[in-house]
Amino acid sequence: GASGAGAWLPASEHAPSANIAVAAAGLMSSDISSKHDGRSGGRARYADAMTAATTDRALLTGPPGTFGVRNLARFVRGQLPWLAGVAAEHGDLVPMKMLGVPWFIVSHPDDIERILVKDARVMKRDAGIDIVRRVLGHGLLTSEGELWKRQRKLMSQAFSPKRIADYATAMVRVGDVALGRWRDGATTNLHREMSRLTMEVVADVLFGASMDAATVADVGGAMEVANEFFSGSPEAMLKIPKWVPTPRNVRMNRAVATLDRVVYDIVARRREREGEARTDLL
Repeated sequence: GASGAGAWLPASEHAPSANIAVAAAGLMSSDISSKHDGRSGGRARYADAMTAATTDRALLTGPPGTFGVRNLARFVRGQLPWLAGVAAEHGDLVPMKMLGVPWFIVSHPDDIERILVKDARVMKRDAGIDIVRRVLGHGLLTSEGELWKRQRKLMSQAFSPKRIADYATAMVRVGDVALGRWRDGATTNLHREMSRLTMEVVADVLFGASMDAATVADVGGAMEVANEFFSGSPEAMLKIPKWVPTPRNVRMNRAVATLDRVVYDIVARRREREGEARTDLL
């Protein structure tokens, strides 16, 4: 947890558990909940344990509301300003409700490190991760347990110090090509250019593949749709199934199909050249 990081922590009233979503700047990352750790009582009430170690639970204050409908509305309207304001007004550990579910906002980096690093063994992802899996599937960022360990072991080979040093050559090459497209006096959409640069570096370094302008545009458009979907849309917040034909769901399904097509095309091309010596992740 870097300075200024924040965390969501919802605790179920029916099962003594806690869900946490953490990121620098206080908003987006993984959702996780405490799981059985062998202690008496079955599930560890992580929220209670952390609270007892820092402050008296009765002294905690947060945004009012029995069901938290207003909290949800404010969150959707402006996530960062609202979360920052709540933390500034109520402190490092803030209880609140959203659609009737108890949550905590955890803001201090030390608490976030304890939750995600020191006590990671008692944490697991909650049902909200199913929404993220619509784009990321069951990959390293969304898996857990033995599957996560296997995936991490496989990917770690591509991120050794020597490999990372070798990647610098590819990054410089892609960067030089990108700079070649820029012209003095021209107006450039920096966000779009840096997204394109990132995609080209990832394709080269991790997949050993090049991406033409059309593919870059397709992937960029798909990622913009995904970003919009996850930025507080009702479909994401309420976990509306993907088969419900809302306009956002339709766009999201098309975006995921585009990303799948690009990735599977890269895999298919690589299989056609099976036996070549390669140093990338794929």
